[in-house]
Amino acid sequence: MNVENRVFQKLFKEEKTELSTHKIELGLIDDGDKLMSLAKSFYKEAEQTQSNAQGGWKLSAHNYDRAIASYEKALKMAKELGADKIVGEINKQISLASKQFKTAKSYEKKLNL
Repeated sequence: MNVENRVFQKLFKEEKTELSTHKIELGLIDDGDKLMSLAKSFYKEAEQTQSNAQGGWKLSAHNYDRAIASYEKALKMAKELGADKIVGEINKQISLASKQFKTAKSYEKKLNL
């Protein structure tokens, strides 16, 4: 019986080692799955943020362009009326809107990866 016990002990010991190895492998797969899920979440968030930013810059550029056109019409009328103070204020607004338009267009192009 002594020999039989030793055989059983060795068999069960090897089986435990094999099960432990499988546990470790399954644990690593679970860790990988959790990290993959986390990475996908951040990826989707980054895509949405980029899309929102790109849309925001596009709308910003479009509206600055429209503002410039409106200011230019007002500038023409103010010049015809001889309203020098208003002409100066409109020129400042056109300058600011032009600068912001260029910046918005630049960011829009950069985000269009």
